[in-house]
Amino acid sequence: MLLAFASAILAMQLRGSDSRPIWLGHVVLASGSDGAGTWRLVGFMTAEGEFCLEGDFAGPASPGRYAAEGGACTFDDSPSGGYWYSSYGPGSSDSALSYGPLPTEAIAIQVTRTVTVASHPLPREPGWPRGRFWVFYDSGHDVLLDNLRPMSSSGQPVAFKDFP
Repeated sequence: MLLAFASAILAMQLRGSDSRPIWLGHVVLASGSDGAGTWRLVGFMTAEGEFCLEGDFAGPASPGRYAAEGGACTFDDSPSGGYWYSSYGPGSSDSALSYGPLPTEAIAIQVTRTVTVASHPLPREPGWPRGRFWVFYDSGHDVLLDNLRPMSSSGQPVAFKDFP
């Protein structure tokens, strides 16, 4: 999964005249900030047709200059996969950005004992899967559940599904 993600990064970026990466086909799905800097969640498809999500961070000293801190492609229950991923903040930061795709029926997901976050529809981009996504920014104080719980609008459990 990580090898495919690294290959996707190399295959999908070009170098501009100022040596900053220019991404092709990426979509910023969500973003936010705190005193440690800003974060964003980016989605894209690889040339091989894999759906990918990536967590990027920019520190207070370099606002707007994001660095990819981690991401994943092909969300499933395989030994090398998983239904969600966490990107960790830069340097000694305890912050983490956790995220993943969800089936259309899952309007929320319980991520800690006390926190449930809403999901949002994935954009209707060419080749993208149909479904929703969730994102949770943790500044280092919350502990994610071992088994996250997607939920329907009536509060019933919804099973994860594969997003190849």
